[in-house]
Parts: sequence; structure tokens; C-alpha cells
Amino acid sequence: MNPNNQNYKSKVQFYTQKISERNEKQRLAAEQKKELEVQKDTGGMVSKSSFKGVWPLTVKEGTLACNNNAVTFKTMDGEIYAVNGVAESRGAQEINPIWKDNPDLPGAKLNISDLIRKGLSLCNQ
Repeated sequence: MNPNNQNYKSKVQFYTQKISERNEKQRLAAEQKKELEVQKDTGGMVSKSSFKGVWPLTVKEGTLACNNNAVTFKTMDGEIYAVNGVAESRGAQEINPIWKDNPDLPGAKLNISDLIRKGLSLCNQ
């Protein structure tokens, strides 16, 4: 193709725009991930044995964090889960894989509000 050809120029412009859009999406995704991974130095370690209330997770312990009202739970193997909708809307994976089923209500999960409340309290420290 001739670089002076209008069709060639249009294609170059089109692909340059697509690459720019893709790079911007990747940059935003990386920023969201970084934001979710920020852990406050506020003693957010929680465990089944020390938790007040019903422990709603299948894992025994992890780190609870809050960043701009996005509550996350980081397992000991480094997986980060959204504890509330704010964190999920910012890209954290759903907590369903580690959220305990409610043995009294088939198809339902245990109440997670105490964990959310504990996480939100970290935002206020």
C-alpha cells in the first residue's frame, strides 16, 4: 500500500485509535486493581476464631481492607474478594467462592453484614 493513499491513512488512523482505546482501558483496569490492593495499616486481619458474630466465609482468616468505601477481603493465598458492592463495581472478584451457604436456608448464603460493617469501620480509622 502507498502511505500517501487516503485509504491507507484512514486505516492507520482507525487502528491507532483502537490501540489508544485499548491502552486506556488497560490503564484504568490497572489503576482499579491497584486501588483495590491498597491495604490500610489499621490491623485489618480477621479470623474465624476472633470474629464477633457468625463467620460467613469458608476460609479461616484473611485481611479485611477498606478503600473509599470499597471493602475487600484478601485470603492468605493472596486472592482479593469484594465484600460489598462498591468493591465489586471497582473490579474485585465476587466473594461467592468463599461465602458460606446458609445451612438453614437452601440456596441462600450466611449473613455477611457484620463483615461489611467491620470493613467499613476501617475506612473511618
